[in-house]
Amino acid sequence: MKKCFFLLLLFPFLGFAAKAIVINHNDLQSFGKAGATLTGLATPSLGAKQFEVWHSSLAPGGCTPIHTHETEEIFIYLSGKGKVVMGEEETYFEAPCTVICPARVEHQFFNVGDEPSNHIVILGSGSTIVDTNQTVMHLPWRK
Repeated sequence: MKKCFFLLLLFPFLGFAAKAIVINHNDLQSFGKAGATLTGLATPSLGAKQFEVWHSSLAPGGCTPIHTHETEEIFIYLSGKGKVVMGEEETYFEAPCTVICPARVEHQFFNVGDEPSNHIVILGSGSTIVDTNQTVMHLPWRK
């Protein structure tokens, strides 16, 4: 059975019938950078309107860049061990778990385990992401 992600778009207030967008995961492009791999599962270019959903993995010892979003960011860890640094606070965790990063709070994730992590990431569609210098990060996987 092929892996598929179903997005249901409902427009009852406009009188339209519900339409589903089916995205075959076998056709998706993955991006890698600094020990991280990201695959967009539901993005604006795939038809998502309000949220972006990503499958992500961090190699052992890998980390994300320090960054901030306009919207909250949710990480659903399916496997792996990690650490998130938010401001001065370090929090360790182990899958299965969910980590919620509030909007406009600088954060960074680390894989502190011996195996690649496996997680789903959800954030507001089109949310601006900035680095520690408040420079907008133009990430190729968000197109």
